[in-house]
Amino acid sequence: METGALAISTIIFLSVCLFLLVNNKRLRDELRRVEKEKQEEEESFERSGGLEEYHAERQRVKDERKDSILVLFEGKKKIKNADVVNVLDVSSATATRYLDELEEEGRIQQNGTTGRSVVYVAVK
Repeated sequence: METGALAISTIIFLSVCLFLLVNNKRLRDELRRVEKEKQEEEESFERSGGLEEYHAERQRVKDERKDSILVLFEGKKKIKNADVVNVLDVSSATATRYLDELEEEGRIQQNGTTGRSVVYVAVK
């Protein structure tokens, strides 16, 4: 009886090992296939202009918005962050970032340091 139980245990053990080896090979093959697809997608993305094109488009939108801010000065001598928020429909932080960039470019000047007292004037 012990010999029979040992033989059955050995057969079960070998069957499990074989099952794991076969499935492990399938998993490796599937992983290779997925990695190859991912690499092909990345290469396709790079060939199409991908990230560079995306950044160029984002820069174009940002430049248009900054130009829109400068147009605000045609009707007013001074503008506030809130004016930019309302006209561009952006967050206060985004408006501040645009205004800071325009100031760094020397196109506008900030008067005041913080809060609601801050206004911006166009540099002529």
